Amino acid sequence: MSKKIISQKHRLEDFDYKGFYAYFLTLCCRKKQKLFKEENRVGIVLDTLRKEAEKFKFKVWAYCFMPDHLHLLVVGNSADSDLKQFVASFKQKSGFLFNKKIRDNLWQKSYYEHILRKNEDV
Repeated sequence: MSKKIISQKHRLEDFDYKGFYAYFLTLCCRKKQKLFKEENRVGIVLDTLRKEAEKFKFKVWAYCFMPDHLHLLVVGNSADSDLKQFVASFKQKSGFLFNKKIRDNLWQKSYYEHILRKNEDV
């Protein structure tokens, strides 16, 4: 008997993730590795985060590096702010630089997001 693999979508189908929205994000390290235990590793990712947030018109209100994941609170700064493009570019560029300097893969495939509603306090 073979197991059926079910693909799980993490994004809302009827929401475009563009504009002046606030998001709480969690990005996990590949295989839950504790890759953020050293300051130089965090620095690689943090520098990329700042550049990509500016490029994609997001304000980073808060971040918290845990040993095996990263929490972010970001807010779209423009009607053009596109969360999916921002996260994809951030993960690709930070992962590339991390692999180049540390020789290890950084991110797991997806990420988790919570869209803050207007009545939720940032």
